[in-house]
Amino acid sequence: MATLTIDVNELPARYAEAVARAQHGDEVIVTATGADPVKIVPVPVTTPKREWVFNMNPGAVIPAPDFDDPLPDEFWLGGSP
Repeated sequence: MATLTIDVNELPARYAEAVARAQHGDEVIVTATGADPVKIVPVPVTTPKREWVFNMNPGAVIPAPDFDDPLPDEFWLGGSP
């Protein structure tokens, strides 16, 4: 792994080079007078898969008491209740 050090004033002209080198695993450091140096690193493309946890928020959804009651005939016939 090589290191590329670029002054912030050179970065616009060498941006494509800096990004390509960072993507290939090289260390890319950007420096500026009077400021801390920064490192350009690639961002992972994949997001971590979240595991579903059963009963994580118990009581968050409470069904109505008549939730599983049969629907009225008006519902099935398209009429008004």
